[in-house]
Amino acid sequence: MVAKLLSVSLLVPVAPGDFLGIFSGKLRYVDQKPPKAIKGPVPGLWLDRSEITGKLNQMRVAKPSEKTNVCLAWQGVIEVKGEKSFCQYWRALVIATRDIMAFDQLIRPP
Repeated sequence: MVAKLLSVSLLVPVAPGDFLGIFSGKLRYVDQKPPKAIKGPVPGLWLDRSEITGKLNQMRVAKPSEKTNVCLAWQGVIEVKGEKSFCQYWRALVIATRDIMAFDQLIRPP
């Protein structure tokens, strides 16, 4: 049996602050961390990536003391323009935190 190793890398170089995409997953509001989940912006909110996968879900997670080259920035979204309202949903943006050259692997924080 042959093992497949996947990694996510870019075809073009990017600069710090560049938007790379939206991290896929389902939002869950639970007390305990679901398996394969990323901590959200408020206590108990998790981005569960176990059921919905996208290319960015294949990013490598940084090991302790390893430098990352992307971060997840949580953004509250309000669909109805002009209304003063609480955010209707959250999304996790993937943003470059330093220069990333073509074919460098994307590495996110744990």
